[in-house]
Amino acid sequence: MPREFLANFSELAYRANLFSTALLFLNKVVRSDNSLIDKPTIKEKLFYAASLVGIGATDEAIEIFSELDSNIEPEVLLYHSFALFGQWKYQEAIPFLQKFVLAPGISEYRRLVGRINLSSAYIVEKQFEKADQILDECLFITKNENLYLLHGNCLELKSQI
Repeated sequence: MPREFLANFSELAYRANLFSTALLFLNKVVRSDNSLIDKPTIKEKLFYAASLVGIGATDEAIEIFSELDSNIEPEVLLYHSFALFGQWKYQEAIPFLQKFVLAPGISEYRRLVGRINLSSAYIVEKQFEKADQILDECLFITKNENLYLLHGNCLELKSQI
């Protein structure tokens, strides 16, 4: 596969839950000692680490996320929080999600995804008022924009409160 397509292919593999496939392709770049290979891009490292989370290697993933500059790629914050969720460290994930939802350059849809995940973390941490406020806003947006899957996620989280 041409290198220029590797990051996007890996993102697609990740989203299809084909974590091993993403890791197989990215490992040659992210974990290479070969000085002839260009250094991995932030997006290549991001989806390598995200795929590690997918197979349960959260410690290694968190180590990689910690090395990535979220000012360049705000998605690092979201995926880092997912890794912390996998370790039941919701309180630690909250600052990452708070920063993500305020980050410039992300789409409104991704911001909404971040807010819904932030409400989920608040629920686990028994910060119900904060979660409820976010969910009320997200329910309004998801209903008006016909975002049925996210709307269902909001309703499910609301029921937990």
